[in-house]
Amino acid sequence: MILGVFILCVCFYGFNVGSVLLGTLCEPTVNATARGMINVLVNDLPTTTINVTMSMAGGVLGAMFGGWLVNKKPDPLTTGNGAIAGMVSICAGAGFVHPGFAIVVGLVSGGIIPLVVKSLDKIGIDDTVGTCGVHCTAGAIGGISTGVMGLIRPAYHGVSCHIGVQTLGFIICIAYACLCAIIIFGGLKAVGLGRVSEEDETLGLDISEHMTPTYPEFISGGISGMKGY
Repeated sequence: MILGVFILCVCFYGFNVGSVLLGTLCEPTVNATARGMINVLVNDLPTTTINVTMSMAGGVLGAMFGGWLVNKKPDPLTTGNGAIAGMVSICAGAGFVHPGFAIVVGLVSGGIIPLVVKSLDKIGIDDTVGTCGVHCTAGAIGGISTGVMGLIRPAYHGVSCHIGVQTLGFIICIAYACLCAIIIFGGLKAVGLGRVSEEDETLGLDISEHMTPTYPEFISGGISGMKGY
């Protein structure tokens, strides 16, 4: 998982920088003129790169300290998720927020992950890799906080960000995701495919479905005695 975190840490630079580049050049106030191109290359892209780095660092620190507060000790996997949460949270405002604001957004997004993971476990919702905290919660914090930054910096390239608009967008995304989930998972449950058997769940889907142990070091007695071998 940590290797995946490092891969995403590299990829997010291209993702956010590319998004800001395309979005900025499509704005009427830029019109892809030579001056506009120079402004994007000199100001927007370096700002985006710095903000992604700062938010990622904030996410790591937030998840580490959050793990101390919630679980009494830091967790490497949660800390790795904090890095991703930081990068997710800055997507909405990567091109124009102040680097100091970016690290605060990352701190909050990463810091809340241990609490989200623990809350989901308590209510019995499966979230093995902490996706809800990383993408849903961090995305909401980042998106809405961009509206907060819009109060400080009302217009950027002639475009304004409002808390109300950002919040409405988040609500629409949640509603759409919930509707799709109800339809898809409700349909799977109706035909008996909503969950694997307890035996397969205990054994692990890596063994029961794919016949390959993902974590052979955790299998007591080796893999020879497991079903399918």
